[in-house]
This record gives sequence, structure tokens and C-alpha cells, in this order.
Amino acid sequence: MYMRQAELRWTLQIKQSMSTLNNAMSSQCRS
Repeated sequence: MYMRQAELRWTLQIKQSMSTLNNAMSSQCRS
């Protein structure tokens, strides 16, 4: 159970950083 929770949190963090990266890239392209 604990492993599953840690895995979920890890995946969530990766998704968040990916979207942050995408936002930074698109804002750079816009300016």
C-alpha cells in the first residue's frame, strides 16, 4: 500500500514538472 502511494505521488510530481516545462517552453516561444 505504501509503495503504491509513493508511486502515485512520484507520477504526479513528474506530470506536474512536465506541464510546468511545457508552459515555460510555450511562453518562451510566444515572447
